[in-house]
Amino acid sequence: MDKVKRLLALFEKMPPRLDEAFNELRNDSYTSEEMMAALCGFAGICDSEYADLYRERQKEPKPEELRASYIYPICEMLLKSGMDPNTVADGENIMFLLPEIGGKNLGAKTMRLLLENGGDLDLKIDGESVFEQADSDLLFDVTELEDRGLFDCEFRVWLTLIGFGAKTSEGGSPIKIKEGYDASNFKQFEKFSYKIEFLDGDWKMRIFDDEINREVAGL
Repeated sequence: MDKVKRLLALFEKMPPRLDEAFNELRNDSYTSEEMMAALCGFAGICDSEYADLYRERQKEPKPEELRASYIYPICEMLLKSGMDPNTVADGENIMFLLPEIGGKNLGAKTMRLLLENGGDLDLKIDGESVFEQADSDLLFDVTELEDRGLFDCEFRVWLTLIGFGAKTSEGGSPIKIKEGYDASNFKQFEKFSYKIEFLDGDWKMRIFDDEINREVAGL
């Protein structure tokens, strides 16, 4: 078994064998590419579990039912072990996969961790940046809303990226922010909610700061 498969085998247990994984990383020499490959492999395993449970029950799955509940501590461990958050391994980087991680704040919390540790939201794979992919996926999915819980997860990741300075390809703000409000507040994605309104075949999104009970931005 090669090193990536060995590490991934520890991650995919339920619950993941984090202590064993830490010892594995400490006792063997893992490259950033190997750690990123194992992390992306784990994210791939997590990808459908939330959707499957949500569609079956039409309610938020419990954290203890989701492998994805462990993606933050796994990512934190790998960063401490020397993983570069901008590494591309086999054409993948974890920041491109996080919008698809179901489970309330799991993807957004992990994205914030990566950006705080040097992650580049302008990193590109196949000509598309982390934010460009998250933005295009959100704009497509807003008209579907088949699974509101999944869209909520996607929204939080997208908002976190804006909080860290994401811009459109033209260099402007992706959203209209109310005068006097600072986009960096969106780093604390937990305190925001949104409302989508459909009218005459079109839609708009209103974003609220729930702490001050005020609309602060829109799309």
